[in-house]
Amino acid sequence: MRQWDAVTQTYMKTKLSQMEYYSYRIFERTEEYSTILRARKLFQEFLVDAWEATEQSKLAWLRFNQPTLRSDQYSCIADMTNADLNLGDRAYMVDRFVSAEFPDEKNDPILFDTIGTNPEEVVNLPSTMDRCQNMHELISSVYPLLGMDELMSPEYLTERIILSPRNEDVHKINMDALERLHGETCTYFAADKMIRDDHGRDSDFTTEFLNNLSPPGSPPFKLDLKVGCPIMFLRNLAPKEGLCNSTRLVVTRCGRHVIEAKIITGEKVGEVVFIPRITFQPSASELNIQMERRQFPIRVAYAMTINKSQGQSVKYVGIDLRTPVFSHGQLYVALSRCTAARRITLLFPNESNVSVDPVTKNVVYPEVLL
Repeated sequence: MRQWDAVTQTYMKTKLSQMEYYSYRIFERTEEYSTILRARKLFQEFLVDAWEATEQSKLAWLRFNQPTLRSDQYSCIADMTNADLNLGDRAYMVDRFVSAEFPDEKNDPILFDTIGTNPEEVVNLPSTMDRCQNMHELISSVYPLLGMDELMSPEYLTERIILSPRNEDVHKINMDALERLHGETCTYFAADKMIRDDHGRDSDFTTEFLNNLSPPGSPPFKLDLKVGCPIMFLRNLAPKEGLCNSTRLVVTRCGRHVIEAKIITGEKVGEVVFIPRITFQPSASELNIQMERRQFPIRVAYAMTINKSQGQSVKYVGIDLRTPVFSHGQLYVALSRCTAARRITLLFPNESNVSVDPVTKNVVYPEVLL
């Protein structure tokens, strides 16, 4: 999308940033009819998703440009931390942004440990939202029919989801929910191997080490499934057939070489598809090693990460806040997935004391992001 300069009457550049693009979309122009500005609640959801996407883009740039970022580029910020300014208590950003460590000359990631607002600041959530005491109760609240003899219908599954900030917690929730589903468990193991570097040399990493890795956007090494469990597709394998990234399906049959599933979201709802194994090759910037994993491109989808839920709206949402959100805008995205606040169920770290007001940590750092 080219940017037009009204003064010089020429195109300035061929690319726009996400902030510039969304600013263009929400600006009202008399000569152009804008549908999104008249979408009411959908417009509010559009703003939340745009805000989250913009902030995630900033963090992604920091993550993938680590080799070029040095401490001398942030000398002005370091000078501010030594000045007599009221910047709040010391809070380690690396606890919240694991991939956003800024190396200094000694490879020490604590250069930014004094930036941010008061880490004790909290966000008060509406008391009308339901709260539960443990993960078992959260799963039962969102999926009350889970564990019964009758299978849950596709419509029942598409209106419910559990959200959590971390992939590790999402995996544990999915495995807990899968154990409660009646039926035989089918286990599929992946095939992992290293890729030779540019010089043709093999790596010293063992196969056992590769099996324990969980690259972003890749299926697990050990994939457990049951007939009737919801799954999410992880690749754009066949868009015309409905097999796109983030498409939700329900398993109907577990074969040895393929998995039969029925699509429950998107334009191809109700169609039965066969899912084969494919080869995943995570980028070296994500793992710092080059490897391949051959596995079915799916994950169990009783729960998903907050980032993965962007753009979806469901009737019943459970939010796992035992680990506070660690990214700017994540909490707003999670709460806005549900169509009504009374159908949101929350799980807090102090799960044994439900009488405490519902609060969670505020991780907004205006000194850095603004």
